[in-house]
Amino acid sequence: MNDPDPLSILAAFGAAEAPGAVPALGGMTLAIAGFILFLLLNAFFVAAEFALMKVRESQLHAGDGVPARTRRKLARARKAVKHLDLYLAACQAGITLSSLALGFLGTFFVAELTAPFLVSLGLGGKVPVYGIALAVTFIFFACCHVIFGEFIPKAMAVRHPDRAALATVPLLHFFYTVFKYTGILGLTDGIARFVLKYLLGIDPRSTACTVHSTDELMYLVEESERSRELTKQEAEISKNALELNDMCVKDVMTPRSEVDVMDLTAPFEENWELARKSRHTRFPLVEGDHLDEVKGWVHVKDLLKLVGQENPDLRSVRRELRVVPDTMPLDSLLTFFLKEHAHFALVVDEFGDSIGLVFLDDVLEQIVGDDIQDEFDQEEMREFVKTGKDTYAVNGAVTLFDLADYLPEMDLDCPGVTTLGGYVISRLGYIPEEGEELKIGRYRAVVTGSDGRRITQILLTRLPEEQEEE
Repeated sequence: MNDPDPLSILAAFGAAEAPGAVPALGGMTLAIAGFILFLLLNAFFVAAEFALMKVRESQLHAGDGVPARTRRKLARARKAVKHLDLYLAACQAGITLSSLALGFLGTFFVAELTAPFLVSLGLGGKVPVYGIALAVTFIFFACCHVIFGEFIPKAMAVRHPDRAALATVPLLHFFYTVFKYTGILGLTDGIARFVLKYLLGIDPRSTACTVHSTDELMYLVEESERSRELTKQEAEISKNALELNDMCVKDVMTPRSEVDVMDLTAPFEENWELARKSRHTRFPLVEGDHLDEVKGWVHVKDLLKLVGQENPDLRSVRRELRVVPDTMPLDSLLTFFLKEHAHFALVVDEFGDSIGLVFLDDVLEQIVGDDIQDEFDQEEMREFVKTGKDTYAVNGAVTLFDLADYLPEMDLDCPGVTTLGGYVISRLGYIPEEGEELKIGRYRAVVTGSDGRRITQILLTRLPEEQEEE
């Protein structure tokens, strides 16, 4: 029995009835129309897939003045992002089916065009005609599929994922519904879950989501700054906010030695005079030995109510003072202040001893980056001043965390120490006098300010590389 001629097979699909004949116009038109249709469908599913994977849910929220129709599209797009696995499965099913249809139509479409030409060249044998036709079909189909069905829609979706998602989700939802109720989606999803769970040991219930680490968010902020999506100040504030969790209360608090307090055992006139001379508006209320017996706090405006009274009593206007541990992270402290509607709190150590105060402004300064001052604040010593080539005057109260921002190579770490002055005292083992010095890495540190209890200022000078401390 003779094998069928490939040209007779082509004829069954609208090809020419005889070698070298002109292809049938009707079959050719249908083949071209079908090829273009499935190529567009393939491009659509590819664009929808990459748009859903790239778009962020925050990009799909409607602003003011958005038409109701657009709001419905945005809501459907958010739903697709929340059920990403199912919609991606619908995209993959669509890509697979359209690609198979493209291959089927492409084979007979291109073979119908090439077969008569090959026969006219005298290549009428079954194997040469069929083999060359398939080779030409593969090359043509691959080029069209890669360029128009993959590369172009993928590039457009990645560049504008929000627009692509908004444009593709309505029609994608239709195909999703069709695939769901015809069983295609359930079958493919079930097989995929079975393979993941029982063959690969992966929990299929865990859905993919975009979660960024702090380092990744820092990188995104820096990239946004470089592309001018964020100003320098906006980027600085964003990075400072991301670093809040790296610092704790004791890094920014005001030590008890610098705290002004009002004593319940002292005459009212004495406390009033302190309020008049001080630049503060809030004062801890103590009884006896400084911060060890805190009874609350008072505001200057409350003291005004007592002025002129015969026997003014600060207890009548006192308020409850919140207490926080010195190890509380700054992001938690900010949440605490906002929740309690408080502006400052008493700081205690692990033994319950009062060691200072921490203010809301202390946290905000870490975010904004500059000292927050009002018209009543006095000019304070700047933390870090460059006084010459490789020479810096540094406030002894500057934290080691902030020092690393000024001088990255001075990334110091000392358990229980938060300030540069404390680090120098810890290294020396005593409180130094002015003029004493020591080496810290590639810097010589000279104490230029000390009040006998703490170091107020240090002069850092960069040393030649050969003098670097081991």
